[in-house]
Amino acid sequence: KNEPMCRLGMGDVVHLDGIGGYGYRWLEKYGKVPDKVDVSGWSIDCLPRSGLLRMWPDSGRISCDISLSSFSIYALPN
Repeated sequence: KNEPMCRLGMGDVVHLDGIGGYGYRWLEKYGKVPDKVDVSGWSIDCLPRSGLLRMWPDSGRISCDISLSSFSIYALPN
């Protein structure tokens, strides 16, 4: 809905679709490390005045983890 839903603080690394790119709740979905994963397309742009990054997947829906030393943003299915 084009509104901010999370803010990164001291995170060092941003993982799109989690570490390895396996997706949201991948262990529940696959039961093990999968051989293949569904593709999710991401768009990222930088706002010129503020320098803020906007990130969104093709599905338009995301879920975010807690920002620690790394941070995961997941594309949620439609």
